[in-house]
Amino acid sequence: MKDTKKLAPKFVIKTFTLKPNIQEDEVRLELCIALKKMFKEERLELIGGYQDPKNMKNLILFCFQLDKLPVGKDEAMIFT
Repeated sequence: MKDTKKLAPKFVIKTFTLKPNIQEDEVRLELCIALKKMFKEERLELIGGYQDPKNMKNLILFCFQLDKLPVGKDEAMIFT
């Protein structure tokens, strides 16, 4: 039970808002840039996400906060 209390705060929900009038092919690039920034600045690793059904311009992202960056890794290890 003690481990659960320590682990729970490491799960983080972030909202990524798409820019108005963004082109479909730009969404992946913008998301990739945001994920790399979250990884470098907050040590957040993406677990999954979905598009908010109430506001289609929002992506709800589920992340896990790492205690420290992996040795030798200064870039996010995400899809490109």
